Amino acid sequence: MVAAFALFLLVAISFSEARIDPCKLPLDPGFCRAYFPRWGFHQESGECVRFIYGGCGGNKNQFHSKEQCESMCGH
Repeated sequence: MVAAFALFLLVAISFSEARIDPCKLPLDPGFCRAYFPRWGFHQESGECVRFIYGGCGGNKNQFHSKEQCESMCGH
């Protein structure tokens, strides 16, 4: 029973994260210290901007190219 509840909770969290619009999330480089160039949507400027992702943590507001960011965020 505990395993079934844990599985349900995991699925529910996954679905709730999938519905969040990545373009409305803040730019978040994460908490590790790697150097991965990424693009993210900056809400205040309304543009996709380049930032450095540290390799872990962060959120879904990170794209491999400016074109991918603009396609997803509509700008």
